[in-house]
Amino acid sequence: MKINFVLANRSPNSISGVVTNFANYLSRQGHVIFISYPLIDHWDYYLWNLGKLYCVRKNKFWRLKYYLHFSWTVIIHLCSLRLFRKISGGLHSTLLPQIKHVRYFIVPNNSNMPDADFIVTFQEYLVPRLLKLSKRKGKVISSIRSDLQGLIQNDSPLANWFKRVIETARDVNVVRFAVSRRSLESSLRLGIAVEEIIQNGIDVNKFYDSGRRGRISSVNVTCFIDTQNPHKGPEFGLEVIRKVRALYSGKNKAVFRCFGSNSNLGSANAVLAEVFDDVRGFLRTQDIINYFRTTDIFIFPSFFEGFPSTILEAMACGCAVVTTAVSGVDELNDEKNVCLVSPVSDIDAMVQNIITVINNVELRDRLREDSLIKAAVYSWENATNKLISLLQKHSH
Repeated sequence: MKINFVLANRSPNSISGVVTNFANYLSRQGHVIFISYPLIDHWDYYLWNLGKLYCVRKNKFWRLKYYLHFSWTVIIHLCSLRLFRKISGGLHSTLLPQIKHVRYFIVPNNSNMPDADFIVTFQEYLVPRLLKLSKRKGKVISSIRSDLQGLIQNDSPLANWFKRVIETARDVNVVRFAVSRRSLESSLRLGIAVEEIIQNGIDVNKFYDSGRRGRISSVNVTCFIDTQNPHKGPEFGLEVIRKVRALYSGKNKAVFRCFGSNSNLGSANAVLAEVFDDVRGFLRTQDIINYFRTTDIFIFPSFFEGFPSTILEAMACGCAVVTTAVSGVDELNDEKNVCLVSPVSDIDAMVQNIITVINNVELRDRLREDSLIKAAVYSWENATNKLISLLQKHSH
């Protein structure tokens, strides 16, 4: 099969990471894989957001303000992408050489999309544009990656954007899969048809527990802090760790550390250094593995997720996980509680869970052992086979 994965961004993030892994595994199985990405990330969202800022209030010189703001946003965006690619290694750095890269300027169209059997996108708002392409460009398959109901019921600045995405999705008939049970159920309640669940995976052989440090007197507590994305709960995570440090008085020495996609930026770094003993920024895969192998407890303070691969990676490296109740966690805890879970935004509940795991060695060891078993189920091989089955089902 020829499969074209269409992204709305070229900078590395969680979605491009998922696409990279699917692309690599499908390519190894002999499929022809394209990855298409734009020069300017999330064009549709930028236009909508700027229009919301300026076009609603048509005061004096609003058109001039709109275009100036738009131009400045694009310039800053392109500069930040260049910097971030230097830090992260870019989207290309982990793709197999036989995978074909397709660049489009702003939006996908017939002139810049390759011929394929399927177009797969993980950004629902691209679907209307992709459906306008000719049939030879491929049948469109879309993925619902979030709990859409949760996203529109909160005060996030993105809530109105997702309401628009949902309204469009209801009117568009394409094959869709969800990445978690919660995203499937919320989509169906909103009137969006979804066929099945295909969860993310991890490279089990790469992450699976080995070479961990022996037990010592201190307990390493690692927190994921992404200072650029509010839905990842960076402020919430900071407040949780502040409170843990203020309240914890156990016999075990606790060392608090953090890493995250953008926490190596100067202004954020100063704030993080006040709370954490060790601050890391963006980490490549092998660096994440090394960091997790010296971690006893992993804290995940996010507000919204699709299916949290970072939790799976920590579990596969033998960490006891304390997390918020984001989408996907209920599936991990289906048969046995392999993570300690607190309600989203509940500082006191998460603080209590962290202190409990620091103090209780038996609980920590039990969580670690159960996590290793559970994480092995979620391999990229399994995820890729499910995706292939879905594509074959709709190949005629």
